[in-house]
Amino acid sequence: MMKEEPQSPGFEDDVSLSPASVKGEEFEDDDKYEDSLDLDTTQAHSNVWMVRMPRFLLEQWKDVDYFGGRELGKVRIKRQQDDKQWKVRLTLNDSERTHDLPHDYDLTLVQQVVQNTYVFKEQDLPQSSGRTGSAEANSSNPQDRDANYDKYQPVIRHLPKRTALVGQACHECVVTPDFRDPNYSNVVKRRKIMEQPDSERQVTLLNDTAGVGGVKYGATLRQQRNVWLKAQNKRDMLRQGDGKAIRIPKSELLDKLFGLFEETEYWTLKGLRERTRQPEAYLKEVLDTIAILNKKGPYATKYGLRSDFKQHKGTGIAMQQMLEAGGTLEDPETKEEPSDDDMETIF
Repeated sequence: MMKEEPQSPGFEDDVSLSPASVKGEEFEDDDKYEDSLDLDTTQAHSNVWMVRMPRFLLEQWKDVDYFGGRELGKVRIKRQQDDKQWKVRLTLNDSERTHDLPHDYDLTLVQQVVQNTYVFKEQDLPQSSGRTGSAEANSSNPQDRDANYDKYQPVIRHLPKRTALVGQACHECVVTPDFRDPNYSNVVKRRKIMEQPDSERQVTLLNDTAGVGGVKYGATLRQQRNVWLKAQNKRDMLRQGDGKAIRIPKSELLDKLFGLFEETEYWTLKGLRERTRQPEAYLKEVLDTIAILNKKGPYATKYGLRSDFKQHKGTGIAMQQMLEAGGTLEDPETKEEPSDDDMETIF
C-alpha cells in the first residue's frame, strides 16, 4: 500500500511566480499613470515677458507660499514715438519682506520683439508618488518569493508628468535697481559682508610698552625684530617711502626749488620729487609757475628756471606774494611752445 505525500508549496504546478501573476492587480492601471503625451495649449496665445532680475529680489519672490496671489508691484510703460525704445519702470509694493529692498527699478528692453521663443511647465500627475512607493514595498517582501526562483525586480519608472504651454515670449528685458534709492546702499553693504571670508586674519602691531623690548627671544626673531615686535612711527614710514607725502606750504616749496636750481641749472621731475618729497601733482603745479619743461635739445624732459626768475633773489614768501599779485612774467624768447599730443615725456 502506497502512502501519498502531502503537497509541498513551491512547485511549478502549485504556485506561479511569474511577474505577470504576482499581484497583477498592481499593474492593471499602468496606462492610467503613464506620461501624458497631449500638450496643454490652452495658454498658447498668452504673452510672457522674459526678465533677468537681481539675485536679492529673486530670492524674495521665490517664496511662493508668501507671495502667491499677491500683487508684487506696478509696471509703468512710456511708449516713444517713431518706434523708439520704450521707457519702462518697476515700482515694488511695500511689504514686510521688501521694506529694506530698493523699490524703484529700470527695465531695459534687450529685445523689444522676441520671436520663436516659448515657455513650458511640467506638473506631476496625482497619485504618482504613492503608487511608486507601494510597488517597491511589495517587491521587497521576501516571504512572497521562493528561494528557488529569482526575485522579481520591478522596473524603475520616472514620475509621470504633464507638460503645458505657459505662453509665448514677447519681450526680453533686464531689471536694474535705481542707484539713487536709499535702500540700495544697504543691499551693497550686506553683499560685501557676505563676501568677506569668515576666518579673516588681522595683524596687530605692538607698541613700545614696558617689558616688550626686553624679552629674550631666539636668533631668528632677533634678526627680524623690527618686522613685527616694534611698530614704526609715522615719521619713519615717510622716510622709508612707505607713507604718503605731505604737502608743505607753497612758500617753503619755492625756497627749496630755488635752492635746487642754484645747485644745478636743469632738473628732472623725478629728481625734484625725490629731493623735495612732495606729491607729484602739487610739485608740477608749482613748477609750472617758475620753470619751463624743455622738450627739445640736450636738456629735453628737464625743467629749467624761466629767464625772469633766474636773476631773482628773495624768500619764497616774497615770490608767492609776487605770483599771486601779478602772475608770472613771460619772456618771448623762452615762451613755452604749445604741447604736442603725440609727444610723451619720460622720466
